[in-house]
Amino acid sequence: MEVAQRLYPGDGRLLKILSRMSSMTAFRAQVEPAMSVVPDWAGELADAGTVGMVQVLTPQSAYASLAGRGLQVQLSGKIKVPISVGSNSLFGFITEGEPVPVGELTLQGTPTQPYKVASISAYTAEVAKWSAPAIEGVIRQTMQRDFTVGVDAALLSANPANASRPAGLLNSAVQVPPSTSGAGGAGNLAADITSLLAALGDDLIDPVLICGTAEAARLSIWAPQLALPVLVSAQSPPGRLIAADAAEFVSGEAPLVIDAGKDATLHMEDTTPLPIVGGGATPVTASPVRSLWQTDSLALRAIGFISWRMRGPVAYIDGVVW
Repeated sequence: MEVAQRLYPGDGRLLKILSRMSSMTAFRAQVEPAMSVVPDWAGELADAGTVGMVQVLTPQSAYASLAGRGLQVQLSGKIKVPISVGSNSLFGFITEGEPVPVGELTLQGTPTQPYKVASISAYTAEVAKWSAPAIEGVIRQTMQRDFTVGVDAALLSANPANASRPAGLLNSAVQVPPSTSGAGGAGNLAADITSLLAALGDDLIDPVLICGTAEAARLSIWAPQLALPVLVSAQSPPGRLIAADAAEFVSGEAPLVIDAGKDATLHMEDTTPLPIVGGGATPVTASPVRSLWQTDSLALRAIGFISWRMRGPVAYIDGVVW
């Protein structure tokens, strides 16, 4: 404003505009980025979602198969998934004109939230220009595959839920000992399936089995007429057979978005990436760091959101003998 007054003392219109702009200027100190988990910042902006239909990721994963058979929700901030904790429906036959009995259904809302999955892959401009096939298409395809692999690995784990990921199916699952009766492959398989279904309890709607590729092949040999669906995942370890009621699986996901950029600065770390320069009294600089612009490089970033919750019990066997 002072500079404008010296250079253009007679331009009243310019001075008036600059005066109005200076009155609206706000000075800010360093702040944290807006996050939905921080109260009084962006947490209030993440509203509750409603139950709806979403598309599954891909048919080549246990997650996609379960999601297609279970309850799908629309990811829109934190949501509450209804779980039946007791019922007295009193379904029965009544004669014409008689009143219909009113049962009691007890529901409990279990909160769940979207979880963020992301990855970055960098490459030089020379590779982008001269590679055949085009490197960007290869990286996009690899990211989509790795996304599916990572989701299945987390889904079929025993890890508890935390701030960054949902709980694995085997967290708090019932472990059943394998059958070793000596009745042969078919006999042991039948005993294992019977034990797993018994561990799930009564009133099953859509029981399924989950296992690896080798176990699925042996299942088709020993029980070619098996009525239960078998969901195959390469992330299931050898010798493991999992049983669950797919109707109790609640899930939701947003599309995997892949962006390209060439002006970013990256911390080239795949395990514990850090901010380029950390805050605090003694700032820590991440290492190694790469400037995409300075090194004539490019990067692809993939970001998706996903969530799931199992409302019913899960049972599994390790070390099957068939």
